[in-house]
Amino acid sequence: MRIFTLTAYEWKKLWKRKNVWVTLGVMAALIVGIVCASLIGSTNADGKQTTQMQQMKIEREYARRLSGRAMDDALLAEIRADGGSGVYRPVEEVIQSFAWNYEDSSPLDEESLYQARREYQQVFFDAYRMSQKEQNYWKEWEKQLKLPMVYGYAGAWENMVGSYLYLIGLMILFLTAICVPGIFTEEHSRRTDQVILCTRYGKAELYFGKILAGSLFSICCCCLLLLVALVCELVIYGPDGFGAAIQLSIVQYGLPLSVGAMFLIAVLLLLLVGLFAGILAMFLAELTQRWVGTMAVLIGAALVERMVQFPPVTDLMRWLGQFWNYLPANLLHKESLFDLRLVSVFGIQLSVWQFAPVLYLLASVLLVWAGKRVYCGYQVQGS
Repeated sequence: MRIFTLTAYEWKKLWKRKNVWVTLGVMAALIVGIVCASLIGSTNADGKQTTQMQQMKIEREYARRLSGRAMDDALLAEIRADGGSGVYRPVEEVIQSFAWNYEDSSPLDEESLYQARREYQQVFFDAYRMSQKEQNYWKEWEKQLKLPMVYGYAGAWENMVGSYLYLIGLMILFLTAICVPGIFTEEHSRRTDQVILCTRYGKAELYFGKILAGSLFSICCCCLLLLVALVCELVIYGPDGFGAAIQLSIVQYGLPLSVGAMFLIAVLLLLLVGLFAGILAMFLAELTQRWVGTMAVLIGAALVERMVQFPPVTDLMRWLGQFWNYLPANLLHKESLFDLRLVSVFGIQLSVWQFAPVLYLLASVLLVWAGKRVYCGYQVQGS
């Protein structure tokens, strides 16, 4: 029970800091602002001037009417006969993403549509220099996909995975860099660290109390920002399409998952990134004993992760790029999280979202262990 008392004490100290509330408030306001900004202004649709909000409502209504329709020869014939009225635009966008490289002069039919999608997937296999074993893995899963695919409107869930979970992940990296290091650096800056040597239950228990408080803070902030974004998206776009096929959003992906499963997977990884970011911030804070230095390292590392890219022009670059996608600032990007490149563990092929939880949990445990050695060693030496 003592460790929970220590955790509660550190937790209260965190939430009493003004910079926590200011940073969290600014980030929540930024999310709301970005969501609303996409609906502000005017656009030209079908030769008519209209507002972004009105156009969104029109396209949302078109998409809802088409939800549940199989993308088969019958629907393709309707689209060809429509003459470009815009009613079928939501499905047309999906069809265009499936058949982006279709060059046959004959009208697109059901068979050629799904063949074009498989050819599109092959482009990724070649570009990523994927082994035959990896390609066979995806081709086996392809056989389990139900054809023809059924169109489903899933605006809110696609936006969350495509933009906002990644944005929240970056915000959590910055937030933990700003708010969490003080849990450990405060002792050093106030010169109160040696008082712990006089306490009966100091050192180890206090360390784990601090780690728990910082970890819970990071996860709590993830949930708060996630809730803000999710409420905004559901109010605007509605909860439709949770069961729609993931291939409508990520064309090349071969697993028979739904858009809802895609969202839940991304949320799980967001929480793990938040947990890892908090533990990493606390570890660096105790290692350097400097708040500003820790913040600079974490924010600088996040920016470098986003700016540096490794095009898979050689096998080495392919593996460097694959590793780079697992880093916190990159992992929640939709193209990274649902990358087709696999990791083989004891002969088992794992995709990014299957391997990343193991990697992040293991890294978090190692950081906690290393941090304990640094923390307790410093207290004993009285440096």
